[in-house]
Amino acid sequence: MDYLLIDKYHPHDYTQLFFNHDVCQSLCHLGRQAQDLPHLILKGYLGSGRKTLVELLIKTQFHIDNLNLQFQQVNIKHSTKIITINIISCLYYQQINPSLNGVYDRFIIKDYISTVIRNKPINQLPYHLMVIEDADKLSLEAQQSLRRTMEKYINHVRFIFLTNLESELIAPLSSRCVKFNLKSPTLTEIVDLLIHICQCEHITYHPVCLYQIAEYSQRQTKTALNLLQKIYLQSPQSLQHSHHLLNINQFYDVEQIVDNIVHLLTHQLTSLTIVTGRQYLYDLLVHCLPPIDIMKKIFWRLMTLPSISQDLQSKLITILNQSEYQLKMGSKPIYHLEGYLINIGNSFGKV
Repeated sequence: MDYLLIDKYHPHDYTQLFFNHDVCQSLCHLGRQAQDLPHLILKGYLGSGRKTLVELLIKTQFHIDNLNLQFQQVNIKHSTKIITINIISCLYYQQINPSLNGVYDRFIIKDYISTVIRNKPINQLPYHLMVIEDADKLSLEAQQSLRRTMEKYINHVRFIFLTNLESELIAPLSSRCVKFNLKSPTLTEIVDLLIHICQCEHITYHPVCLYQIAEYSQRQTKTALNLLQKIYLQSPQSLQHSHHLLNINQFYDVEQIVDNIVHLLTHQLTSLTIVTGRQYLYDLLVHCLPPIDIMKKIFWRLMTLPSISQDLQSKLITILNQSEYQLKMGSKPIYHLEGYLINIGNSFGKV
């Protein structure tokens, strides 16, 4: 294969979606009927297709077939610090995730977004369209700044907020938006998609193997497609057998690294092996795995250990909650990840 399955089978119109049909049709109807879009909130977990629905909505609203998305980086100077922002943009909208910059998210909204809105939209569009990823992870100050921006520039901008938890948005922000709840695809829907792709690509498979891939993906379509392609390229015969379970860890470096970290935590953990744990954490960050996902992967792997007690499970839950909060409030993820490992080591009584 000289292409990625996630690109080849990316939906280009709402008829190609295999889940969330009702929400998609409502959004597309809104795009066709409304001259001016309202502010929107698309609520759903990772893998629920929020960004795909945004693309389909904009194609419908502006009657285009290709968005020609581009990636760019913008530097904002705040006091003595340079803040780098990653932006996905085209002629019709900009997509940004201020929460990635931690406590500096309010300066991004104040300096960058407000500056963009004050300028006239390109291509004679009636308004700017801004897509804010992980809006529920924005700090309170950033959300309040967004509220003031929405009030001040009501005739110049429309916002689409992508969230996991609507409850994390402040009420004045949430009340100004039309809300859509998205569901992640079921295991059956993902298996059906994998079967369809295997048939189109002439891949020999056994349904049991595809179900294992879908189960591992945790209802995330992109993960399932990437794993299917990786297994097919490395060991196509693995997809044809049903008498044994797929050893998915051998196809994912991330899972092997997580296993190594768990091994350190459940065996003798010393100050010397903390250095090894730090290197493992850097390896996971290099794989572009978000810090909170690293914590959760380690947590779930520990929770599935057969020897773990209920008391220890309770301690691990408390440690994860505290570490997630500290990670959100801090600016150096590696420090909080190291602290997370040390706290878990203390709970096992190995430090």
